[in-house]
Parts: sequence; structure tokens; C-alpha cells
Amino acid sequence: MANARLPEALGGAIVEPRASPLGDWFCRMRAKLGPAGAVTAAAHKLARILSRMIKTRTAFDPSKLGNPALTRLRKQSAVLGFSLPPANAGAVSSEEEMTPSRGL
Repeated sequence: MANARLPEALGGAIVEPRASPLGDWFCRMRAKLGPAGAVTAAAHKLARILSRMIKTRTAFDPSKLGNPALTRLRKQSAVLGFSLPPANAGAVSSEEEMTPSRGL
């Protein structure tokens, strides 16, 4: 029975759950919907991704999946009148971060 093995195949397709945005999404869905619901949602999402790839003849781009936590933070900061810079803009190196300020 091929249908009985489908959830196992889809669950195994995401080998390292936290290694990719799709894996992160799968973990959130598993917590929200349970294992069976997450596998069903993943099957639907993968079908939509594959359909879009075939229709547009483009490669899969995981950066287009988005990050809901970052989106929520950006919206909250905008409401408060702040803006979040890109992750690499103005980044502080670990050496600078560990050096205490001497101006006190």
C-alpha cells in the first residue's frame, strides 16, 4: 500500500527539521496540528511548491518561505516607531561585544 507509506516518506523527507525554513515550518505545524496533520500540511505545501516550480520553470528558493517571527517583530517595531535593520547591517563582532565600556 503506497498510501500507508506516504506519511513516513514525507516525514523522512525533512531529515533535519531545524536545518531549513521548511523544516522550521514543519516543526511549528507538528506542534500545532500533531504529527498526522503536519504531514498532511507538508504534503500540500510541497505540492504547491512543486506546482509553482513547474509553472514558472524556476528553481526552489527557500528564502521566499519567510520567517513569521521576524515578520511579527518588524510589525511590532513599526507600531512602536522603530525599524529593524537587516541582520548583517551594523553587526557587532563578538570581540566588540565582550569588551566593556571604559567611559563610566
